Amino acid sequence: MALLLYLLFFSLALQFIVTTANSLSSDIDKTLNDVEQSNATLSSEIAAIVDSIGTKELSDPSLSVGLKKSIATIHDLDRKIKLDLDRSFIKASAYETLTTFGLKHTNYELSGFAPRKFINDFNQGTVEYYTFRDGFGELEEHGRLALRVLSAILPILLGTLGACAYVTRLISDQIRDTTFSSTSRDRHLVRVGLGALVGGLVGVGWIYIGFSVSTLAAAFAAGYAVEPVFAAIDGIAEKFRNP
Repeated sequence: MALLLYLLFFSLALQFIVTTANSLSSDIDKTLNDVEQSNATLSSEIAAIVDSIGTKELSDPSLSVGLKKSIATIHDLDRKIKLDLDRSFIKASAYETLTTFGLKHTNYELSGFAPRKFINDFNQGTVEYYTFRDGFGELEEHGRLALRVLSAILPILLGTLGACAYVTRLISDQIRDTTFSSTSRDRHLVRVGLGALVGGLVGVGWIYIGFSVSTLAAAFAAGYAVEPVFAAIDGIAEKFRNP
């Protein structure tokens, strides 16, 4: 029972990490793609008026109405980029915490919140975007490796959990029927080991149980019902023995 509860909470924690980290990674990639499009639009807007403004300040009253409208559009794009990057920084920090189990924490900061005084100041946002994209790309590669490891461990844990659930139920029946014997413990431990084995085999795709369920659910079911799984394997082995 203790092992059952431990595996249950541990499996749920790992599943939360894998699911949440993958979701954060997808959200960040989508936001960065949006920022890249905004940067391209921003660069086009700047290129269209940079020669007309020259070295003048953006608040210079001598600027024409058309230039002021263009500057307002550029300001809006710049603010959107800042907000998107800021949200990405928060999500990247959470992603790093999850994939490193809290052992590493990078302080992502956006240095470009100061008002832009000159037209060329807007280039700072583009620099920050590419700096962050390169840094997050490296972080994402390490994170994906950690998530692959966790995804490989989870079917084994779920297979063991399924076997523990079956053994706990079996012990309950044995206590009720007063059939628990001195050899029961050894048989139950072997059953748990076999549950871990078939869970791992389901995880790597060597065993297919024939139901439209997720890999983790299949691993749990295979760990709970070890006998049918090994009966199917014995049937396959028998075909090789008698071609």
